[in-house]
Amino acid sequence: RDEDDDPFACFDTDDDELDTVDAIASDLLVTNMRRRDADAGVLAFHAGTEQALVTHVENQFTSQEDLSTQVLKIIDAFCLERHWMMHVGPEKAMILKSFLEECVANTNNMQFKFVLAELGTYCGYSSIMFAQTLMQIKRLSDFHIYTVEVNSQHATVARRLIRLAKLEQHITVLRLDMATAENQLINLLRSRLGNTMIDFLFLDHDKDAYLSDLKRLEEAGLISNGTYVAADNVIFAQIDDYRAYINELASMGVAESKLVKAQLEYSAPDATESNETKLQDGIELTIYIQEPIKGQGAKQRSKTTT
Repeated sequence: RDEDDDPFACFDTDDDELDTVDAIASDLLVTNMRRRDADAGVLAFHAGTEQALVTHVENQFTSQEDLSTQVLKIIDAFCLERHWMMHVGPEKAMILKSFLEECVANTNNMQFKFVLAELGTYCGYSSIMFAQTLMQIKRLSDFHIYTVEVNSQHATVARRLIRLAKLEQHITVLRLDMATAENQLINLLRSRLGNTMIDFLFLDHDKDAYLSDLKRLEEAGLISNGTYVAADNVIFAQIDDYRAYINELASMGVAESKLVKAQLEYSAPDATESNETKLQDGIELTIYIQEPIKGQGAKQRSKTTT
């Protein structure tokens, strides 16, 4: 297709050129609802899409509806009708909401601040959804969401959407330098959490880092008995090492876990009988029922129980 036919040709630019992207983001903003183009479907990535999204949300936003609900609805419509993006989407949001509500219901010490940590902010969709859910739970007096992102542009977009939803007091976007992410994650979280443990953890970042980051959080004492962990994309992205480790924890009685299947986010417009299986996904939902076994303890205990 030539440039005149391709609505994303204008985004073939350096991601750092935000001023240019701001100027051309309106190319994505059409007034009539339509089915998204084939080259904007599942796993399509075009520079400037995130900036186009936040501009679109700001243009469509009104003060006549619940703010967070409105932001999420506009994002969902954008992703289904204009361009696929890797937010969790409405189907998985329902799964995560239910799991989060269960976590709060089983939290005994409600006089302390409830802490939700998220690895992988992207544009802030799930953080907004989590905050919305927690605000609706009457028995919860105080909470805060710490969401970690390595991409500076995504972090900027997330902050704009969070401000639009009026949730800045409940959500903090933490920027992690990609070059030092492996070594600095724990220090970054500890600088905000102090000695507080994580009540609910959501993993939706680098799929190769799920297992290593979970182990780092265990080793640092940020995950404890009663921590709930949700890990997205474990089926579609084939995160087998993570699932194998969780199964090991379950076999040792350290955790309980289940897989809840769902379709890949915003994949419905591309779904056919021939590719439906390829678009299957799932969220691993894990509850720690004992303190994590740090270091080599897991392997040692595994040997003694076989």
